[in-house]
Amino acid sequence: MTKVNDILHPAVNTFIRDAIEEEKEKGVNDFLFIEAALLIESGYEHIVNRMWYIYASEEVRRQRLKEARGYSDEKITRIFEKQLSDEQFRIHSDIVIDNSGSLSDAYLQIDRELEEYIGGESGTKERRGCFRSGYRYPKCSRNRGLY
Repeated sequence: MTKVNDILHPAVNTFIRDAIEEEKEKGVNDFLFIEAALLIESGYEHIVNRMWYIYASEEVRRQRLKEARGYSDEKITRIFEKQLSDEQFRIHSDIVIDNSGSLSDAYLQIDRELEEYIGGESGTKERRGCFRSGYRYPKCSRNRGLY
């Protein structure tokens, strides 16, 4: 697996950095959210404006992995052992969203953070809407660039 990661992750990193630059040049999207493995380990906190950590308690993550993917407790434990700790994620993140509850609770937290970010930006920008995983994110009233 190490050999695969040594080949795959640098290629993914290059792709993501190129996508960020391309989106900045286009100036069309107000936000660009990146979800990828090893963002902290790959140093993305130095190339993005804000590093977000979408947190869920271990109990909730275990339950979701069992239900969605049919993973055993042993497999989940092996996965968790390879990941950074919650504390490490929090140290490297600017924003923490608690995704242990309902999806609507997470949306409210995201909306609050986006509104705070927008409020801290100088100037205004026309409303374009927020997008999450290819569909319109509900309750996002306006956007401002976040790369």
